[in-house]
Amino acid sequence: AGIGHDGQTLNVRGANSGGFLRLTTTGDLVDVSTGSFAASAADYVSLIADGAIGAVGDAFRVSLADGSTLLLQAANDAHVTQVGGDLILGYALTGGDLVLTTPADLALGRATIGGNATLNVAGDLTDHADDDADPSRDLKSAAVVLDVRGSVGSLTNRIEIDAAGAISGDVDGSLYLLDLDTIGLQAGA
Repeated sequence: AGIGHDGQTLNVRGANSGGFLRLTTTGDLVDVSTGSFAASAADYVSLIADGAIGAVGDAFRVSLADGSTLLLQAANDAHVTQVGGDLILGYALTGGDLVLTTPADLALGRATIGGNATLNVAGDLTDHADDDADPSRDLKSAAVVLDVRGSVGSLTNRIEIDAAGAISGDVDGSLYLLDLDTIGLQAGA
Protein backbone atom coordinates (compact mmCIF):
# COMPACT_ATOMS: atom_id res chain seq x y z
CA ALA A 1 0.00 0.00 0.00
CA GLY A 2 1.20 3.52 -0.59
CA ILE A 3 0.26 7.14 -0.03
CA GLY A 4 1.71 9.99 -2.08
CA HIS A 5 1.24 13.62 -1.06
CA ASP A 6 2.13 16.91 -2.72
CA GLY A 7 2.06 19.69 -0.16
CA GLN A 8 3.71 21.30 2.85
CA THR A 9 2.72 18.69 5.49
CA LEU A 10 1.41 15.14 5.40
CA ASN A 11 -0.31 14.54 8.76
CA VAL A 12 -0.63 10.81 9.41
CA ARG A 13 -3.28 9.69 11.89
CA GLY A 14 -3.14 6.01 10.89
CA ALA A 15 -1.70 4.16 7.90
CA ASN A 16 -1.68 0.39 8.28
CA SER A 17 -0.81 -2.45 5.93
CA GLY A 18 -0.66 -6.22 6.17
CA GLY A 19 2.31 -6.15 3.76
CA PHE A 20 4.41 -3.13 2.86
CA LEU A 21 3.65 0.56 3.37
CA ARG A 22 5.09 3.60 1.56
CA LEU A 23 4.45 7.16 2.72
CA THR A 24 5.81 9.87 0.42
CA THR A 25 5.46 13.65 0.64
CA THR A 26 6.98 16.75 -0.92
CA GLY A 27 6.81 18.37 2.54
CA ASP A 28 7.14 17.20 6.15
CA LEU A 29 5.86 13.84 7.38
CA VAL A 30 4.10 14.36 10.74
CA ASP A 31 2.65 11.87 13.25
CA VAL A 32 -0.75 13.14 14.48
CA SER A 33 -2.00 9.78 15.76
CA THR A 34 -3.77 9.69 19.11
CA GLY A 35 -2.82 6.00 19.42
CA SER A 36 0.57 4.43 20.01
CA PHE A 37 1.75 4.73 16.36
CA ALA A 38 0.95 6.45 13.07
CA ALA A 39 2.03 3.73 10.65
CA SER A 40 2.28 -0.05 10.75
CA ALA A 41 3.14 -2.90 8.42
CA ALA A 42 3.96 -6.58 8.51
CA ASP A 43 6.68 -6.43 5.84
CA TYR A 44 8.39 -3.03 5.54
CA VAL A 45 7.70 0.67 5.91
CA SER A 46 9.23 3.28 3.60
CA LEU A 47 9.10 6.93 4.74
CA ILE A 48 10.14 9.59 2.21
CA ALA A 49 9.90 13.34 2.80
CA ASP A 50 11.32 16.32 0.91
CA GLY A 51 11.17 18.02 4.34
CA ALA A 52 11.49 16.39 7.76
CA ILE A 53 10.16 13.16 9.24
CA GLY A 54 8.87 13.74 12.76
CA ALA A 55 10.42 16.44 14.94
CA VAL A 56 12.45 16.92 18.11
CA GLY A 57 10.27 15.65 20.97
CA ASP A 58 7.62 14.44 18.51
CA ALA A 59 9.02 11.43 16.66
CA PHE A 60 7.14 9.71 13.85
CA ARG A 61 6.02 6.41 15.46
CA VAL A 62 5.91 3.15 13.50
CA SER A 63 4.93 -0.35 14.55
CA LEU A 64 6.63 -2.91 12.37
CA ALA A 65 6.34 -6.64 12.84
CA ASP A 66 9.32 -8.17 14.66
CA GLY A 67 12.31 -8.24 12.28
CA SER A 68 10.69 -6.04 9.61
CA THR A 69 12.53 -3.36 7.64
CA LEU A 70 12.40 0.43 7.82
CA LEU A 71 13.55 2.50 4.85
CA LEU A 72 13.71 6.26 5.23
CA GLN A 73 14.77 9.33 3.31
CA ALA A 74 14.42 12.95 4.43
CA ALA A 75 15.87 16.16 3.06
CA ASN A 76 16.03 17.47 6.64
CA ASP A 77 16.00 15.72 10.04
CA ALA A 78 14.33 12.37 10.74
CA HIS A 79 13.01 11.47 14.22
CA VAL A 80 11.51 7.98 14.19
CA THR A 81 10.44 5.62 16.98
CA GLN A 82 9.70 1.93 16.45
CA VAL A 83 7.11 0.73 18.99
CA GLY A 84 7.08 -2.88 17.76
CA GLY A 85 9.85 -5.48 18.18
CA ASP A 86 13.24 -5.99 16.53
CA LEU A 87 13.88 -3.66 13.60
CA ILE A 88 16.08 -3.68 10.50
CA LEU A 89 17.09 -0.23 9.28
CA GLY A 90 17.60 -1.26 5.68
CA TYR A 91 18.47 2.16 4.30
CA ALA A 92 18.48 5.72 5.60
CA LEU A 93 19.45 8.96 3.89
CA THR A 94 18.95 12.31 5.60
CA GLY A 95 20.14 15.84 4.94
CA GLY A 96 20.02 16.57 8.69
CA ASP A 97 20.09 14.58 11.93
CA LEU A 98 18.70 11.09 12.47
CA VAL A 99 17.24 10.09 15.84
CA LEU A 100 16.05 6.48 15.83
CA THR A 101 14.61 4.75 18.90
CA THR A 102 13.74 1.05 19.21
CA PRO A 103 12.38 -1.03 22.15
CA ALA A 104 14.39 -4.09 21.11
CA ASP A 105 17.28 -5.01 18.75
CA LEU A 106 18.28 -2.87 15.76
CA ALA A 107 20.07 -4.33 12.72
CA LEU A 108 21.85 -1.58 10.82
CA GLY A 109 21.89 -1.74 7.02
CA ARG A 110 23.26 1.37 5.30
CA ALA A 111 22.73 4.90 6.64
CA THR A 112 24.13 8.14 5.25
CA ILE A 113 23.26 10.98 7.60
CA GLY A 114 24.00 14.63 6.76
CA GLY A 115 24.03 15.63 10.45
CA ASN A 116 24.42 13.63 13.64
CA ALA A 117 23.11 10.09 14.13
CA THR A 118 21.56 9.18 17.48
CA LEU A 119 20.62 5.54 17.98
CA ASN A 120 18.59 4.66 21.11
CA VAL A 121 18.40 0.87 21.22
CA ALA A 122 16.87 -1.10 24.11
CA GLY A 123 18.53 -4.32 22.88
CA ASP A 124 21.58 -5.04 20.71
CA LEU A 125 22.80 -2.97 17.75
CA THR A 126 23.98 -5.37 15.05
CA ASP A 127 25.33 -5.19 11.51
CA HIS A 128 22.64 -6.38 9.09
CA ALA A 129 25.33 -7.53 6.60
CA ASP A 130 27.90 -10.10 7.69
CA ASP A 131 30.68 -8.31 5.81
CA ASP A 132 33.77 -8.14 8.04
CA ALA A 133 35.84 -10.01 5.43
CA ASP A 134 35.15 -7.15 2.98
CA PRO A 135 33.72 -4.33 5.14
CA SER A 136 31.31 -1.77 3.76
CA ARG A 137 30.11 1.32 5.59
CA ASP A 138 27.01 0.84 7.73
CA LEU A 139 26.80 4.40 9.05
CA LYS A 140 28.23 7.70 7.82
CA SER A 141 27.45 10.87 9.78
CA ALA A 142 28.93 14.01 11.29
CA ALA A 143 28.92 12.43 14.77
CA VAL A 144 27.37 9.38 16.40
CA VAL A 145 25.57 9.15 19.74
CA LEU A 146 24.83 5.62 20.98
CA ASP A 147 22.47 4.73 23.81
CA VAL A 148 22.46 0.93 23.62
CA ARG A 149 21.27 -1.30 26.49
CA GLY A 150 22.89 -4.37 24.90
CA SER A 151 26.00 -4.82 22.76
CA VAL A 152 27.14 -3.03 19.60
CA GLY A 153 28.36 -5.35 16.86
CA SER A 154 30.15 -8.60 17.59
CA LEU A 155 33.69 -9.93 17.45
CA THR A 156 33.07 -11.40 13.99
CA ASN A 157 30.64 -8.77 12.65
CA ARG A 158 31.56 -5.23 13.66
CA ILE A 159 29.56 -2.08 12.91
CA GLU A 160 31.43 -0.08 10.24
CA ILE A 161 31.23 3.66 10.89
CA ASP A 162 32.57 6.72 9.09
CA ALA A 163 32.06 9.62 11.51
CA ALA A 164 33.62 13.02 10.91
CA GLY A 165 33.21 13.86 14.62
CA ALA A 166 33.13 11.93 17.86
CA ILE A 167 31.38 8.70 18.72
CA SER A 168 29.83 9.09 22.17
CA GLY A 169 27.13 7.72 24.44
CA ASP A 170 26.52 4.65 26.58
CA VAL A 171 26.75 0.96 25.67
CA ASP A 172 25.88 -1.55 28.41
CA GLY A 173 27.38 -4.57 26.62
CA SER A 174 30.39 -5.13 24.38
CA LEU A 175 31.43 -2.60 21.72
CA TYR A 176 32.76 -3.77 18.34
CA LEU A 177 33.25 -0.95 15.84
CA LEU A 178 35.35 -0.49 12.75
CA ASP A 179 35.88 3.17 11.90
CA LEU A 180 36.60 3.57 8.21
CA ASP A 181 38.26 6.91 8.97
CA THR A 182 39.86 7.98 12.27
CA ILE A 183 37.90 6.95 15.33
CA GLY A 184 37.33 9.50 18.09
CA LEU A 185 35.69 7.75 21.06
CA GLN A 186 34.58 9.79 24.04
CA ALA A 187 34.70 7.99 27.38
CA GLY A 188 31.48 8.03 29.40
CA ALA A 189 31.19 9.58 32.84
